[in-house]
Amino acid sequence: MKLIKRILLLVCLVIVFAVPSALAATEALQDQHAYEKTITVRDDSGNVICTATLSANFYYNGTTSTCLSSDISVNVQGSGWSCSSQSATKSGNTAYGSFTIVKKFLFIVIDEETYNISITCDANGNIS
Repeated sequence: MKLIKRILLLVCLVIVFAVPSALAATEALQDQHAYEKTITVRDDSGNVICTATLSANFYYNGTTSTCLSSDISVNVQGSGWSCSSQSATKSGNTAYGSFTIVKKFLFIVIDEETYNISITCDANGNIS
């Protein structure tokens, strides 16, 4: 009988300590906000070469802000152009995206351009 009481007490303690941390995690999920920034790259004639969108999730609460995740997607539309690399990172309250597009003629690179995008979120949810 004493063993059963001890097990019940242990289970109750685990529940008491686990519930607040689960609630905190749920609150953090509810405070996530998604933002996107899109850039369009055009050639000298104004034709669209590609569009790139940096997507990021931020947590902010009026006192602090943190970038939780970042992702970049690149859609190449220009003839002869391709995306040779793309990456997304995060640090503190900023999401960063970078991509490189190249134009080839007969498998030889004749033009290469690298672009960077960033999104910063302050403690009040203002984006820059």
